[in-house]
Amino acid sequence: MVAHFNYRSTLEALGSGDVLKAIAWAEKAATRSAYEQYDEALGHDNGWFGATRHNQFCDRLDRIFSTKAYAIDPQTGASAGRDIVLAGLSKEEQSSLLSIKPGLVTRDDLKQSPGWRYKNFRLLIQSAPVDKFEVFSWKRKGGVKLEIAEQPYFAEEVSRPQQQSLFSLTHNSNTVQESEIETLVVMHGFEILTQDRKLAIGRPRLAEGDYNSWHWLEYITEDPSVFRNDWLDLPKTTQSDTPDAPVRLRKRVSKEEKK
Repeated sequence: MVAHFNYRSTLEALGSGDVLKAIAWAEKAATRSAYEQYDEALGHDNGWFGATRHNQFCDRLDRIFSTKAYAIDPQTGASAGRDIVLAGLSKEEQSSLLSIKPGLVTRDDLKQSPGWRYKNFRLLIQSAPVDKFEVFSWKRKGGVKLEIAEQPYFAEEVSRPQQQSLFSLTHNSNTVQESEIETLVVMHGFEILTQDRKLAIGRPRLAEGDYNSWHWLEYITEDPSVFRNDWLDLPKTTQSDTPDAPVRLRKRVSKEEKK
């Protein structure tokens, strides 16, 4: 039996480059922007909000990572072209925007699914209802994320360091082959009425009956050093005088930790 690696090493690698903080900033900025534009009187509904939030999330990731329309020559530094990156952002977004070195993260779409690459980690994004994160159906989703969930997920063994899987984490050089890329999914969700909101990252798993949809899943909202709500300050909904439901934050425990 091949043992799973300690996935916390993945989180530490992403954290060391401020990638998780950048993801948290982009998700918050996208949520606030879409929420402020949302107006039922104009015919906006959940479908409009979801599509707008998704597009804004991709845009904010491209901004903070200096990719696509916001690409900057890595030799010039993060300050060059910052006026383009900041254009159209709110004052709160501008003041809280992290400075990520251009070229540290690159755009790396996978079969037309928006993706970003940091070292040998590829990050895709996927929205889901906040109560469906852990039982998300990759079969119903289909596409490239289903393919990722279908892939065997074997980890390195200390006794067999030469073994590599499709999503191996053993490559250290600057040139990374496709077979050496670890593809992860950033799951995000927001409920308009309750303002309940979640953000997580993990490795998809195809499971029977839509149960246990991840090899591991970590809620980014669990770490206050990464996920901060102090500047979000969404306006209250007008549909009801009922106070907003608090965001429930808990960490998904991997099967290995349960043993």
